[in-house]
Amino acid sequence: MLKKLFFKLSVWIDTLKGFLIFLLVWALIIFFGSMIVHHILKMGELSNTYKGEYKTLVEVDDDKMMNVVVYGEGEKTIVILPGFGSQAPVIQYKAIADTLKDSYRVAVVEYYGYGYSMVTNKERTLDNITSEVQLALNQSGIYEYVLMPHSLSNIYAMKMVYKYPESVKGVISLDGLYPAQYNENYYYDEYLDELHNVELTSILELSGFARILSYVQPDLFYINKMASEGVWGQDEVAVLRNRIATSYLTSTMINEMQRVRDNSLEIVEYKHPEGLPVLQILSSETVEKYSKNKEKDLIKKDLKELAVDIVTNSELQTTVVLKGTHDLQYNSYNEVGKLVKEFIDSGKTDEVYYEVPIIEEEIVEEQEDGEDVEQAEEIQEEQTDSLESMIEVVPAPGEKVDAEEVEEEPENEIKAEVNKNTNIYDPKAAKSSSSDVVVVEINN
Repeated sequence: MLKKLFFKLSVWIDTLKGFLIFLLVWALIIFFGSMIVHHILKMGELSNTYKGEYKTLVEVDDDKMMNVVVYGEGEKTIVILPGFGSQAPVIQYKAIADTLKDSYRVAVVEYYGYGYSMVTNKERTLDNITSEVQLALNQSGIYEYVLMPHSLSNIYAMKMVYKYPESVKGVISLDGLYPAQYNENYYYDEYLDELHNVELTSILELSGFARILSYVQPDLFYINKMASEGVWGQDEVAVLRNRIATSYLTSTMINEMQRVRDNSLEIVEYKHPEGLPVLQILSSETVEKYSKNKEKDLIKKDLKELAVDIVTNSELQTTVVLKGTHDLQYNSYNEVGKLVKEFIDSGKTDEVYYEVPIIEEEIVEEQEDGEDVEQAEEIQEEQTDSLESMIEVVPAPGEKVDAEEVEEEPENEIKAEVNKNTNIYDPKAAKSSSSDVVVVEINN
């Protein structure tokens, strides 16, 4: 009798359990489905109705638009190319633009799939991306410029140097990626891991979880820091959250990531042309990461060596290590602004002419002999926060530095100290193998 009772009870419990699981599954389906539909409708509504200063669309292809926002009205133009996966470049690079817009015209480009720019199904090849950027700039009335690529965009800047010598008057790279690193197995394996993670987490865009995450863990998107810096207000944070919701990892970004290694290897032999003014700003965080990997015999060349390898003219091309993180646009924008002003105001970018190797005949044209393009007739005489007395350019390999000639720098400024054993500038007189590298330390 008891056995029958227990048997009926277990059957009833199993039935109830199955019914509850069925209800739970359908509840989750309805909940997430409603959330996705709401997310798509709401974000579409916000994207279409926003007509603020951070949305200036220009037509690039027949039915595709890119967002290019221009700050300032200076004689010279700096074009900021954002790092991979930036959801709202016009917001995320605003602090750097603000430090420069009083002296120069600053354009922030949002690639297809980034920010307010439309997505595209065109393959993210070097040719496609760089052609789109050039056309978007031309459509914005910009024909000559100094490129400022961050991270992955460094390889796009390299391609533009070769493709558009009549337009590119200099390059200021921010913790850039170097194509030669993909000759290392370690970074290829790391790239495959990152690609897998990007493809997996891209679902956050469709589900709307990324927008929720920006409230639950705002530090992931630097929102708390943005709110405390005084550069970004509530309007800017609202625009960023909106773009996080719609541009967290778009299909266009995924395709771009899938092509990173192929794009890098396409331009792996790149060298800066001798006549091209270049300032390479590396973050101490990334430099340290590469150095540790080299110490462990995981890689053959560290970041400073990769950077110096593409330098061909130490008088025009300088490499600086800036104390800080890879996200220079959030943490070191004032210091970046000072270095940029010193670089441009040195006159290096006034009259620029360089020859490029003919790698692909259909995309690279030779300039006529003796053709020099004059960009500006006058440089502003007064500049604030000059770095002239704060850094020294390290001599080219084979030259020596007299340590006695280095003046003692005041506190709370950028300082570089000579290591008497290696003749390399380093805040702590640490040994370095890259004799064309200036090490800069910011004392807050």
